[in-house]
Amino acid sequence: MPDGVLHPERYSVGKTLSLAFLLREHCGALESDLLKHFGVDLLDVWRFDSDGNRKLSYRRIMNLVKFLPTDSATSLALGASEWKLEHYLLAHLFQAFSGTPHPGLPNAVEKDDDRQKILDNARERAKERKDKLASGEIN
Repeated sequence: MPDGVLHPERYSVGKTLSLAFLLREHCGALESDLLKHFGVDLLDVWRFDSDGNRKLSYRRIMNLVKFLPTDSATSLALGASEWKLEHYLLAHLFQAFSGTPHPGLPNAVEKDDDRQKILDNARERAKERKDKLASGEIN
């Protein structure tokens, strides 16, 4: 996730819904990260100052979340790899010197050709099942 936890290409639903999702599904990780990395207590959203304004706005939370490190608890809860850039660089050096991939290297994302093959196979199976349903072979 190049630009923090809520990368715009990954979450196309908008900032408010993305934040609502984080607060609902990963509140503990988010609360921990805000306190650890920025010294901000998430409970300040429900606390008000003497003028009646929230001590912590949703806009500020979004700005802080945007710049959480990729190895933060929130990022890991959203499915990011635990590996940092240094880990990948060392694994690639290992491969360059040994000629074999590092055994701990996380699996790379499937290439578009592989995805297309998987999609084509799924469509073929769906067509076969539809034909069998139509012919009465299966219920």
